[in-house]
Amino acid sequence: SYYIRETYFVDQSIEPGKSYAYRVRATFANRHSEYSDTIYTRLTSVENNVLPAEFELMQNYPNPFNPSTTIAYTLKNGGHVKLSAYDMKGELVAHLVDEYQYAGSYAKNFSSETYNLSSGVYIYRIDVLNEGGNNIFHESRKSVLLK
Repeated sequence: SYYIRETYFVDQSIEPGKSYAYRVRATFANRHSEYSDTIYTRLTSVENNVLPAEFELMQNYPNPFNPSTTIAYTLKNGGHVKLSAYDMKGELVAHLVDEYQYAGSYAKNFSSETYNLSSGVYIYRIDVLNEGGNNIFHESRKSVLLK
């Protein structure tokens, strides 16, 4: 059985308008430890450090990548998020996210092994839809898989 404990961290050295990346390390009773995916955030002010100031799709890291990369994004408002990857022919190769998400910062791992991808250039795209189904944010970026 597992004991799950919530832990909070307050970074006292933050500056408004800058982006930050964090990882969490979990250490188990047998002294084995694992790291989380990277969590990205951009702060609007020191007093209001919970919600991002804007919608933003960050450049994946690392890029070029092999075999996996992290795609981070921020949502200033909640909405239905669709994050997908396409090859250079415009064909869908991966649905990474397709769900409602609240305002905040997110990161998604994109693994070439999961989707059996070959070396090449891929485009990842985010669409955020409001409750009425209207697109309130969309952006695309290019990533390179080198095997």
